[in-house]
Amino acid sequence: MRVAVPVLALALGGCFEESRTLALDVDEVHVPMGAGAEIGVWIDGTELTRLDSSFSWVVDQPELVSVTRVGAKVRVTGKREGQTIVHLGYRTSVVDVPTYILEPAVVALTVDPTSVSAAIGAMVAVRATATYTTGDVVDVSSSAVWTIDDPSIASVTPIDADGQPDFRVATTDGRTVLLECKTASANLYKDRAFKVEVQKTRDSGAGRQYTFDQFDALAACLFSATGSWHYRFRWTKDLAPFAKDPTRIKPVQRIDESWAKSFAELLDSAQS
Repeated sequence: MRVAVPVLALALGGCFEESRTLALDVDEVHVPMGAGAEIGVWIDGTELTRLDSSFSWVVDQPELVSVTRVGAKVRVTGKREGQTIVHLGYRTSVVDVPTYILEPAVVALTVDPTSVSAAIGAMVAVRATATYTTGDVVDVSSSAVWTIDDPSIASVTPIDADGQPDFRVATTDGRTVLLECKTASANLYKDRAFKVEVQKTRDSGAGRQYTFDQFDALAACLFSATGSWHYRFRWTKDLAPFAKDPTRIKPVQRIDESWAKSFAELLDSAQS
């Protein structure tokens, strides 16, 4: 909080018999061009609920900022890049507020199209547009930083059929992976390792246990255990077998550090 002791301020409010102490809730202002910052005002330790005619201001370089009353606050809005001082006064008290006007800031970023579908090897034009604090709308496609959550995946297709894995995943290097997804239990092992149940929802007559040839890889969602949408991945061939029938997958699998933390890491492990 910035505080001013009473001083003679004829230019900022005239000459008054009563001295008052003016304080603000900021020491300095930093705003991008086109944006504004609101400043709270206190007199003798009490926040003002309105600004009367006793309150005034002077700006060293008024071409850089504008100052207005907004309810009980003072709003400083950046007009041009640079720095100046705003002198805020109440009767015989004055506070000098260093003010820095920065380059315009991005307030919104849109991408068009919002989703992309393309054949492997095909190209789709994607455009990024930024809206700035000045109101300017600019195509920033060439300067934006583009990233992909998992660059190893070309497409993901839900299968949605009884007895089939959840997804068919096509990779960028031409492979197809049948992926089964399960949710890890909220209950952990004593050593805090995760566990996931890997068996069919319904008994098809041959038991609820999967055979090793029914899908290529398993994805375990950790949300129930962690509250975050993180996954762990493992090739089916590396899952623990069912003790009573080694041709089937053990119903509850332990998720340890050997599980891949991304689909790309899973693919890499197959090539190592």
